Amino acid sequence: MAYLDKLEGDYTEKTSTEYKYHGMVIERSNEVEAGNDTRIYSEDDDYIQLIDTVQGKLWDIDKEEGTYTVQAWKGSDSSSSGSSSGGDIDTSKISEMWTGKYKVGSKSYDAEALVLNLTDKNGTYRMVMICCFDGKVNPEYIISKNEVSKDKLEEIENVHIIDFKSYAMDKYMDFEKILSNYTPASDDTLY
Repeated sequence: MAYLDKLEGDYTEKTSTEYKYHGMVIERSNEVEAGNDTRIYSEDDDYIQLIDTVQGKLWDIDKEEGTYTVQAWKGSDSSSSGSSSGGDIDTSKISEMWTGKYKVGSKSYDAEALVLNLTDKNGTYRMVMICCFDGKVNPEYIISKNEVSKDKLEEIENVHIIDFKSYAMDKYMDFEKILSNYTPASDDTLY
């Protein structure tokens, strides 16, 4: 998918996300993610996460407490990005791709979808990621569904893409300035 490829380069993306469990919305969150070749910025309503791949550091900022912690970061950390849009998709796990129409609310969208075969501690399952387009290059919505039984998928995440830029905005890449607004947490350690 061309859209997912963009998340491998420089970008800034603002989204509004609904998380669902058994069809009920359990959380809503506004999120910002930005990245370039060496830095990744992720923010939701409560936290900011900064990753510097050159320094090998990850900062977790608690916006409410006004503090941050720092730890060593290795590129293989799968929890490193709060990306809801799928920038960290392992393409070797893709088993199917298709195009067609998908309905969100009362509106029908042109859609691209991919099916991933994933494995976790509970075994292997399928995840379907559907990108819904409204005549633009970037999708309007990204819907993720997980397999809950052999033939049943359940929506777990609905991401509304508010804005997408094909560059990393400077204000999100200036980690030093961002960190200057917060103080180290008392248990701040570098592992």
